[in-house]
Amino acid sequence: MGSTIYYFSATGNSLVIARQIAKMLGDCTIQSMAAELPDESVGGPDHPIGFVFSVFYVGLPKLVKQFVHRLNILI
Repeated sequence: MGSTIYYFSATGNSLVIARQIAKMLGDCTIQSMAAELPDESVGGPDHPIGFVFSVFYVGLPKLVKQFVHRLNILI
């Protein structure tokens, strides 16, 4: 099973970076944080996940905070 990168990109810059990382990793999918949450738990020892997003003036974008708080991540 491959990796998954979750990204949030307002202008497209973070999407470009997520695509570059996925290409270097190989077996990797890219999912938008603006889309629906996954139905199942994500992550775990055999399925690494990563996050790509821009940091705004005072921290994380609201959408990123909400997505990560609602995501069920396996450790």
